[in-house]
Amino acid sequence: MHPEQASRGTILIVDADGLSRLIADQVLRHRGYRTLSAASVAEALRLCADPTMECDLAVLDIENTGVAGPAVLEQLRRRFPGLPAVYVGRPAMVSRPPRDPDSTSDAIVVKPFGVASFISAIRDKLEPR
Repeated sequence: MHPEQASRGTILIVDADGLSRLIADQVLRHRGYRTLSAASVAEALRLCADPTMECDLAVLDIENTGVAGPAVLEQLRRRFPGLPAVYVGRPAMVSRPPRDPDSTSDAIVVKPFGVASFISAIRDKLEPR
């Protein structure tokens, strides 16, 4: 990680697929983001229960462990109001993107995702233009 990238933000990754979670984690850390990973909604909510935890963006599997991504995001936004999200999912799932009437700040990236498209979606949500 380069020193000028040290404070890009904290990203919570919630994905039941261990390989997808690991790849997202490594890609984001390599680019200077702090990451927190959870394999389940319950694990993500336990992490969020820590009052010292900071979160600038959530990366959510659209079909995460039996709970739809928007439902997860709704729970996370109780702790972090206005939290932007990048949803990841298989092509069949992203053809019917999640709808959140309270937010226009969410993006969708199709699995398997390329690093460039994934990072572009993250930057679009976190970094000012």
